[in-house]
Amino acid sequence: MHKPIDGQAVPADTRDYFRARAKRHAYDLVMKELKSSGITRAELARRLDKGADRVSKMLGGPANWTIITLADLLFAIRGGVPKYEIDYPLDKPPRNFNSRNRFYEREKLDVKKETTGKPLTMKPLETQPEAA
Repeated sequence: MHKPIDGQAVPADTRDYFRARAKRHAYDLVMKELKSSGITRAELARRLDKGADRVSKMLGGPANWTIITLADLLFAIRGGVPKYEIDYPLDKPPRNFNSRNRFYEREKLDVKKETTGKPLTMKPLETQPEAA
């Protein structure tokens, strides 16, 4: 994945990733507000003047909400409105380089510390000589 390049189309998989990311952020924002507000989905449906089944479907998972739908949901929950800002995630250093190895190492350390009270010391893997 890379930043847009002059004269080249943004690859479809990159667009798809950032679309899914935007949908997830909007959904998470609405669900966080709904949970912290304490109102029920039935009450939200009344406030939106929609059927409970329609609201339930809307809140079933990230979807292609319009900006108007997002604004309606947030306002109906607690009178909030979306706050927009731009983020440039590809300008930031990678957060997960070599993450699989670091995850497993961290897990081993945490498990060992929990069971024995002592941190696990990591040793390099021994390599086996190749058969001729």
